[in-house]
Amino acid sequence: MAEVHIQERALKKPARPTVRPLTTPLLTLRALQVGLRLNELELIDVGELLDILTESSNDSYDYPRKATQEDMDRYF
Repeated sequence: MAEVHIQERALKKPARPTVRPLTTPLLTLRALQVGLRLNELELIDVGELLDILTESSNDSYDYPRKATQEDMDRYF
C-alpha cells in the first residue's frame, strides 16, 4: 500500500511529516479539497491526481528566486 507524506509549510514552527496509508477515501477527500468533482476523477489516473495534489501544496510556497527567460534558455 502506498503512503502519503504530508507536511504543512504554512506553519511557523516546522511540522514533522505525517505518514498515512493512501486509502481510497483519503485520496477522494484530498481531490475534493482541491476542487475536483467525483465525475472528474473518472477522467484522470492516480498519477495525475497526485501531481495535482503536489502542485496545490506548493501554491503557498514563496520561492526565493523565480526563473527568468535567460535561465530557461540555458536549461534548454
